[in-house]
Amino acid sequence: MGDIIFDPSRVDTSSKHQLGFRAQHGDGKEYVYLRTGADCDAADAVLINHDQTCSPIENSLVAAGTGRGKLVAVANMEVPSGSYAWFQIYGACMVNAGANCAAHTELNTTGTGGRLDDGNTSPVVGITLTVARGSGNGPAAAFAKNPRVFEA
Repeated sequence: MGDIIFDPSRVDTSSKHQLGFRAQHGDGKEYVYLRTGADCDAADAVLINHDQTCSPIENSLVAAGTGRGKLVAVANMEVPSGSYAWFQIYGACMVNAGANCAAHTELNTTGTGGRLDDGNTSPVVGITLTVARGSGNGPAAAFAKNPRVFEA
């Protein structure tokens, strides 16, 4: 992990750091610098590809033989496709969650890009809601600890 000064809320149109570079911010949260392969909304959970690009995570991206074992991060702001930004991998964050998603339970991918839920699809380990999501889909308080798609 690097020791640099960076702004985790900055979106770049060209690369300003090495892709995949990890850094800890002054608030103790950790981030990884990635290029987006699709539009990302604030609080989207994203799947990190081996080439250090990312897209909002959803079921088809993690089917057997495609995404199992890949790292997951969280967008802390809206990031347009093809842009570069810091995505959070450690610390308190907000993540898009399904309606009535329970706190402190296993989160899973859904059919909606960027959203996690407590259903029974592909588990994402290393991230959990700290407060249950109320009615309706949307951002919920969570804690990330280097999340990844579970390898069955």
